Order: sequence, then C-alpha cells, then structure tokens
Amino acid sequence: MIVSRDSDFQERSLVAGHPPQVVWLKIPNRSKTVVLNILLDHHTEIEQALIEQNRACVEISLSNR
Repeated sequence: MIVSRDSDFQERSLVAGHPPQVVWLKIPNRSKTVVLNILLDHHTEIEQALIEQNRACVEISLSNR
C-alpha cells in the first residue's frame, strides 16, 4: 500500500490496477503527526475500500470527516 498526496499514484492505479493499492491524501501539506491522525481517523473507511471492496485507490480529504 502506498500513502501519498501525489495524484500520480492515483492515476497509476487507474491505468495499471493494483498492487499496490493507494491511499490518496487530498489534503494540504501537514506534519507527520497530523497525517497519522487523519489515517487513524479514517482507518475503517480505508479498510473497507481496500480490503473489503478490493479497490485500487481510496481518496481521503479533510471534507470526508
């Protein structure tokens, strides 16, 4: 799994599929602690999308809260 703010990984997942699966953080530049907290806050959503739904990419933004 790749966690990135870069849309290139999301685009790659559309073209090439997975693995690796991508968590695309559509957020401004933040500290590692803030990013970790965002990932922890969305862990259920990420798990459902990547494991249960077998999606190539899940997008997380601050508006998803």
